[in-house]
Amino acid sequence: ILRAFQVVAVIIGLDLPTQSVNLLGPRGNTGSIVVQNLDNLRALRLGESVIITYTEALALSLEKAQSLKPKPIES
Repeated sequence: ILRAFQVVAVIIGLDLPTQSVNLLGPRGNTGSIVVQNLDNLRALRLGESVIITYTEALALSLEKAQSLKPKPIES
């Protein structure tokens, strides 16, 4: 399962030493992301709007059970 979301956010903080950007989302929520490319981070400005793409993936694995009988509890 793969889902991707895009949101327009406003930059409310920049931290060069940790390469992170603090963002204000459209619903008033805040978040922080780490920027991979330091040159891109240096080009950003407070108050600037950016488009963030968030992607999440979920993988499941199913295996046949060896036995349907519960294991005895040792005391």
